[in-house]
Amino acid sequence: MSETEKNSKPTRKKSSTKKTSSRRLISKTNADLLFESSPSPTDLNLVENKIEQLSQDSVPEKEPIDQIEKKNKETKLDDLLQYEVTHSEPPLNKTSPLSTASFSSKEKEKGENSSDSEKKEKSMNTAPNPHVNTLKKNIEKQSQEQRSVQKILSVFLFSFFTLIVFVLILAVYGGMVIFKKIHSQDVLITEAEKKLQNRIDQLNSLFFQQKKEIEELDTSLNQIHSYITDTEKDLSKTRSRLDNLDSKIADNAQKIQQLSTEIKQDNQSRLKKEDLLLKRITILEEERKKNGTETKKSKSSSSP
Repeated sequence: MSETEKNSKPTRKKSSTKKTSSRRLISKTNADLLFESSPSPTDLNLVENKIEQLSQDSVPEKEPIDQIEKKNKETKLDDLLQYEVTHSEPPLNKTSPLSTASFSSKEKEKGENSSDSEKKEKSMNTAPNPHVNTLKKNIEKQSQEQRSVQKILSVFLFSFFTLIVFVLILAVYGGMVIFKKIHSQDVLITEAEKKLQNRIDQLNSLFFQQKKEIEELDTSLNQIHSYITDTEKDLSKTRSRLDNLDSKIADNAQKIQQLSTEIKQDNQSRLKKEDLLLKRITILEEERKKNGTETKKSKSSSSP
């Protein structure tokens, strides 16, 4: 009997340790799945219910629990695991929920045979679960963020609505003011139309006067053009005459040059003749002087 008891005790210890480790793994996987799933604002109530169930499972019970209650809790945990697996993505580098479920089912079958392991599990589960606290904090943060976003949206919508109302009031007020101004300015518009009509009549009279003046100017311009054509004809005639005169002047200049050359030649011939005459005169004077001296000598010789 003693040997059998000794053999049974270590088996119970092993089963208890395995069961506690399996429960810890299940709680960790549940918390990690809830933490990674990041539930949407619509599923906050479901997540809070799950957290309450997990906290209730983690809190130790003072009274002994029967095997039926254990089975109910285990079925609840399996349902939670299946729900979390279906509504959240599988975590990376972690144990899959199917493996944990199979592992937990095996450990549960082993744990049903020992009652001492239950007390040890209760003593191990007395400490609070930190993952549950982090989930609660995250849920509170998300709820606060939702409230702040709702407040911001409400303020924005209220300001937008007030702005639209203000713009509508301004539009109505502006329309009333414009209507009053238009109604008051009808008389001014009629007076302005009369003034414009008078001004148009004056401008029409000025237009007809200027039109007559322009016609007179056109006639005068036509006369000027005819005079210009006549003067151009006269200029062409005078130019032809000038060309004839230029040709005559050129001919006369040639004749004058010829006459001047002839006169120069005559002058040269005359000068030559004069030189010859002067030479002859000088020769004759010298001969006369000689003759006079000879006569004087002859007279002087004859006088004694």
